[in-house]
Amino acid sequence: DAMRDKLILIVTMLAVLISGRVAADKYQTSINHNGACSIGCPISAADGRFYFNMRFFDLGGPLPLRFGLRYGLNENSTTQLINHFQNTLQPYLRWESTGGVDNGPLITLDMHDGEEIHFPYDTATSSWKPDDASSIRYVLKETGADYKTGYFYFMDPVRQCVYIFEKMTIAATETVCSSRLLYVIDRNGNRLTYTYPEDWSYSPSSVSDGLGRKLDFTYD
Repeated sequence: DAMRDKLILIVTMLAVLISGRVAADKYQTSINHNGACSIGCPISAADGRFYFNMRFFDLGGPLPLRFGLRYGLNENSTTQLINHFQNTLQPYLRWESTGGVDNGPLITLDMHDGEEIHFPYDTATSSWKPDDASSIRYVLKETGADYKTGYFYFMDPVRQCVYIFEKMTIAATETVCSSRLLYVIDRNGNRLTYTYPEDWSYSPSSVSDGLGRKLDFTYD
């Protein structure tokens, strides 16, 4: 009888813990207002634009080497592709002097999967904070003397990777400075390395995974 009572108590405690966890998960889940919403047709419910994706190949691996194109009606190409097309190789990071809190500096990350991540500058902590619309606590760290020198480190808890961006000093103005991706690193030390043909280029000439596999690109 004593053993039976103990078993009943353990089962009851587990039932309470599981039900409490389910209830907490149910009511603590928030909405990511920056993400794209699938509505069954190639229209983004986030901003109403027409878009579609084309995947050409995927080599798999610890950090998959894959290539595709994304078309967005209101997108301007930041690479050597025709207008409205972006490759899916790398996200892009852009610093702007206005647009953030109290019209202060703002950083925008275009992940090219229908998601834009915004980081207004927080003067109180002298750091970049994800905006209030994001339910995911992304982290962005900056190095360098100013907005056009050094690097950005973007930590993505969803993809479980760190993205390292190089500030494009040669293309910087007083109001805008873009950065290009140099590395993607996961928590196990796997890494994708991006190489560019020119100091001003946003289109990589190669992407390698450190395991002997590499994608090479040429542009007309």
